[in-house]
Amino acid sequence: MQLLEDAATGGGLYPVSMTSSASPSAPAPPPVRPHPFAPRHYFGELIDPATYRHLLYHAFSLPLALLYFSLFCVSFALGAGLAVIVVGFFILVGLLWLLLACADLERLLGTALLGVNLSRRRRLRPDGLWDWTRRTLSDVGNYKAALYLALKLPFSLLVLLVGGSLLSTALVLLSAPFWGASGLSGNWLLVELNAQTYQMTVWSLAALVLGGLALMVLTVAALNLLARAWAFVSVALLTDDGEGEQAQREVQALRQGASTLAQRADPAAALGELLSQGVRATAAQGAVLLHAGQVAAEHGLPPEVTAAFAALRPALPLALSDRQAHLLRGWQPPGTLQAAALGTLVSLPVDLPATHTQPPAGPDEAAELHAFYPRGKEPSRRELEFWGAVTDQVAVAQETARLLQQARLQGSEQERARLARDLHDSVAQALYGIALGTRAARAQLSRDPARASEHLEYAVQLADGAASEMKALLFALRPDALEEGGLTAALARLSEMLTLRYHLKSTLDAPLEPTLNAEQKGALYRIAQEAVHNAVKHAQAGTVALRLHPQEGGWRLQIHDDGKGFDPGGVRGGTLGLKSMRERADDMGAQFDLRSAPAGGTTVRVHLPAARIVAHPLPERSAQTTAPSDQTIQENS
Repeated sequence: MQLLEDAATGGGLYPVSMTSSASPSAPAPPPVRPHPFAPRHYFGELIDPATYRHLLYHAFSLPLALLYFSLFCVSFALGAGLAVIVVGFFILVGLLWLLLACADLERLLGTALLGVNLSRRRRLRPDGLWDWTRRTLSDVGNYKAALYLALKLPFSLLVLLVGGSLLSTALVLLSAPFWGASGLSGNWLLVELNAQTYQMTVWSLAALVLGGLALMVLTVAALNLLARAWAFVSVALLTDDGEGEQAQREVQALRQGASTLAQRADPAAALGELLSQGVRATAAQGAVLLHAGQVAAEHGLPPEVTAAFAALRPALPLALSDRQAHLLRGWQPPGTLQAAALGTLVSLPVDLPATHTQPPAGPDEAAELHAFYPRGKEPSRRELEFWGAVTDQVAVAQETARLLQQARLQGSEQERARLARDLHDSVAQALYGIALGTRAARAQLSRDPARASEHLEYAVQLADGAASEMKALLFALRPDALEEGGLTAALARLSEMLTLRYHLKSTLDAPLEPTLNAEQKGALYRIAQEAVHNAVKHAQAGTVALRLHPQEGGWRLQIHDDGKGFDPGGVRGGTLGLKSMRERADDMGAQFDLRSAPAGGTTVRVHLPAARIVAHPLPERSAQTTAPSDQTIQENS
């Protein structure tokens, strides 16, 4: 993948390879200053504001180091001493939190006074106290922070020793004119110091003062040198050196993104979740996905900001090409975007695959991912590579949505073809038979009334059968049974259809409506459909019994038929229908059990345990139903 960076000085764009070293012809990016450089002239440090920030940092170092040492010693002693009871555990957990808080305070002081960026990437949100403790103990950066806090007290004492010695000596030399003069003896100046009288010339006294000034400058330089050395230590121990935690965040984000693609049926929700994972794994403030110039998904930004950016996008100098990204620095967005305090903009194209039925997307249909970083934050090369991986997942999500839509269309066409076949094989044939019977009755009416009556009775039977067949087809045309009445109502219709269409004795025992989500209800219903289909088409059953009951906090669905049965061990790998039922059960974490024997019928059981239930409260209803007979249907028609 290629990266197009906006040069810091010239404003031009130049390519940098993200998978190998840059080509010799490409200009090198401007160097990054990890810390402020010392002024070049001798007295420059005395007028440099950074010097006084360093001195202020040194002034805070020793009191803070003593405070850290006292807090840690007391907390550890209490936690270790009370470890035999629960209180000790919470004290030790509090010690971990205290360590993180002290490290964050040091990052703030170092960033403000040492002139280095000590901010860490945002941590992953923990799931409870135990997860937070586990992540804290497994984070290498926290051990480095503990080492930093342990080194702070020796460093502060070193600063006090070096700085105090040099500064006191310099002050003594600078105070030479005030040591006290007792008179002149020839060309000598008599100076009293510590109850003793010394003879010094005026030039000697001036030399002492100049030496004091030089030593004062040397003291400032030494303290600055110690501050810069400590700045390097701070960068090494308080930041994500090596980006281990960053890699962990990126891996988890990509893994969750892949899981999102597999679980989310709504394309918009899947795209939004992918952007959410990308923002949480990086320092980005927000991200937006544009498709054909419109906002397809966004995360982390207000809707008015994303809408304003979509309107501004055609005016931005971003000619995105295949597998290339742009960094736009220093841009001045107008209006709403200016108020959002947006900094560097990272823009990447989404490489949508072309198919034999769909040509490559044109400029007006292209998809683009834009990540917004706050002011003062710059994306690292690793983050840019990560955003490239996110665009690949976005492309997969959009292609998956297209394939699902295509599958739905093909499924609708196949359903219409199946319905046409069913109408032709059942209702159309019955109507044709009715027409033949009535014609024959009309021909026999005057000559043989008894024979005509037989033909009319035959036509009536065909009409009753056609009515039952049409009712069954109408039930099949209503896929919203789950939404209208829940799982028990859908199973009741399924049981009724068995009686109407196939003249089986079908019963349903489902006293309660389960409190499951739509996906779990749909999976149980599809399993029941497949089991019933097998009972009708393969088992040649005469009776089918469906049961749905709560069991051990979960729910148990059972479908039993009295058909000819089969040997499950003799079906190698299972049929497509059996595989489908087993996969649906596995996907929702349910236990699938199939029992059958030759001439012994077949029983399918699905147990959804309580731990796998995702509740979706619905009003409970009683739905213990026995499918009506054909006679009852005819009387109610």
